[in-house]
Amino acid sequence: MAALVLISITVGVFVRRRQNPYLIVGWFWYLVMLLPVIGIVQVGLQGHADRYTYLPQIGLLIALVWSIWDLTKSFTAQKIVLSSGAAIVIATLTFLSFKQTAHWCDTETLWRYTLSVTPENDVAHAGLGGILFVRGQIDESIDHYESALRMRDGNSAAHFGLGRALAAKGKSDAAISHFQKALEIQPDSIGASNDLGVALASKGEVARAIEAWRQTLSFDPDNADANNNIAWMRATATDADLRNGAEALELAKRAIQSGGENAVFLRTLSAAQAENGQFAEAIATCQRGEELARRMGDTPMEHSLRACEGLFTRQEPLHVTQVAH
Repeated sequence: MAALVLISITVGVFVRRRQNPYLIVGWFWYLVMLLPVIGIVQVGLQGHADRYTYLPQIGLLIALVWSIWDLTKSFTAQKIVLSSGAAIVIATLTFLSFKQTAHWCDTETLWRYTLSVTPENDVAHAGLGGILFVRGQIDESIDHYESALRMRDGNSAAHFGLGRALAAKGKSDAAISHFQKALEIQPDSIGASNDLGVALASKGEVARAIEAWRQTLSFDPDNADANNNIAWMRATATDADLRNGAEALELAKRAIQSGGENAVFLRTLSAAQAENGQFAEAIATCQRGEELARRMGDTPMEHSLRACEGLFTRQEPLHVTQVAH
């Protein structure tokens, strides 16, 4: 039936192409613009093809507006009537648009409005969960992420977000499970692989943590966090089999090159230098990091760097079990 309607309209506008050229222009605008947005090729989390119908509908409006003009050309007051009608339509749409923008005043308002209209919307639940997580409302954030996953277990963003929220609650095993699920769905999820590494390292599973960060680097070789974290582990791991001073130094330099100098990265570089016996350079790097930490008001990091400096002054490398940040 749909194919029959499509063919019938196409034949009709083709037959009328000389008498009503605007019909064939509008109809073929609609058909041509419909092809890239019809939903055969999904865009992101596109759930319905009508997400982009405003583009092809321009063609239908061209055909409609010119048809109205043609059908009313015998009216003596055509211009007055149509101009008044157009003004009313535009004023009405302007008011409705203004009213609709109230739901777009900020992201939280948008997601909450979306859920009030479509409560089973997993994308909105995941989006709202992210906002609440950043705000520190972890429990409420977890509720929304879990709601999203009940509706669609394949929502990679919800798995990643729930993993972060659970990690913030100290539930490392559950967090690791959700990070892994996010990576099964989307292997190039940089955030999930980086956070998976941090969660594994916090449990002392350094080898698996390094493997997770290497997954990040397989998609983003210049990722500063992954380079820094591997460098830190390669320089400071208590297990001698996991340490590699040369690799640690190379990756620490790459992290700074990609992400710029900051106190965390400089602490990693100093540890890598010390692991390679470059204690004078390590001390100088610590002092540079201390100054940056002091300027940023990061007192714990300033103290950490000062402790590292004391260690390196005694010609001792830094071997710990904690993650870099």
